[in-house]
Amino acid sequence: MPLGSIIRTSRLARVPWKNGAGTTREGAVFPDGAGPDSFWWRISVADIIEDAAFSTFPGTDRHFLLATAGTLTMDVDGARRTAAYGRPETFPGEADVSVRLSSGPTSVINLITKHPYCTGDVSVERLDGPLIPHVNAVALVLLNGAAWIDSGERLEPLDFLICGPTTEGIQFKEALVATISVFP
Repeated sequence: MPLGSIIRTSRLARVPWKNGAGTTREGAVFPDGAGPDSFWWRISVADIIEDAAFSTFPGTDRHFLLATAGTLTMDVDGARRTAAYGRPETFPGEADVSVRLSSGPTSVINLITKHPYCTGDVSVERLDGPLIPHVNAVALVLLNGAAWIDSGERLEPLDFLICGPTTEGIQFKEALVATISVFP
């Protein structure tokens, strides 16, 4: 995946979840071509259309972001949480997690990082103007609003811009943006 490239989520193939209870679209994985048990980090978009249990990924941390308007109820090892649009949630990959939809089908962004290789973070901010991504940012995801890179190519909601230390600026207008970062 070349730095500065735009990953169009709408064009990504839907892949069954590891537990078969849903589908996901993989936006980026490291190392390139790694499978479900060999990645160091992975970013994906899942479409949740019904109440479901999540696959477990022992030895990982999961960063979960509701990427469309609404809420859903999460049960994480028996503790109830309400996930809200634009507010990241984090939980261990081995946790027993299930979700109940509160306001209909939704899309979520997932960052999974594997111990001992790396850790991660998902942050969300409203932007209006230029941004040069932080050195640890691996991707920016447009949640809503407008965004374009210097070439003039525009991002659509849920599109990823793959980042790296040499990524040039990106422009935002009234945008809600998720920054996905990975740390060694």
